Amino acid sequence: MKNVSAIHRQKMPKKIKFIPSISSKTRKAVYLEASKYISDLTKLIFGGVILTNILNLNIDKAITFTIGLLAVIIFICLSLILFLKGKE
Repeated sequence: MKNVSAIHRQKMPKKIKFIPSISSKTRKAVYLEASKYISDLTKLIFGGVILTNILNLNIDKAITFTIGLLAVIIFICLSLILFLKGKE
């Protein structure tokens, strides 16, 4: 028989990081880009609500305005929060 030595695996470090650390500069850039993206979504939602009501589709206008306005307000707030976090 051949002299076979056992193969040893390297021990994993005790602290396993699933999410790598991100520099603050990169994090701020991501916040600003996310803010721009969400503000673009807000514009599209607002335009969709207006177009839906102009085309006189068989949809209740009050519900459409209410849900659309609520979504626009939520997205504007979220976009503003991300913008301010990016500018810190």
